[in-house]
Amino acid sequence: MPMNPLNQQKSETPRERVDRRQFLSAATALAGSALAMGRAPSVAKAAPVPVPANLAVNGGTPVRATPLEAKLSGPQYYDDAEKQEVLDVINNRSPFLWW
Repeated sequence: MPMNPLNQQKSETPRERVDRRQFLSAATALAGSALAMGRAPSVAKAAPVPVPANLAVNGGTPVRATPLEAKLSGPQYYDDAEKQEVLDVINNRSPFLWW
């Protein structure tokens, strides 16, 4: 009886048998031992951001001379067709599609 190549079992090496839980456990142990021995990799520290002495909220100089424009993108595209559809929903008292 010929064997189907898809049903054949692969020979696995010990490396291929390590699952995610075992890997994370080993990685955590390795990192912990490196920390305990004082050989942890150094972490680059970012330069501190300068903070102004007096913030704008406390009377300091604001970042912008004019405030940003707050535009709502939806309402500027509504016309009479959308207005009529909303009125139909309100008049029929059926705001849901499945009712």
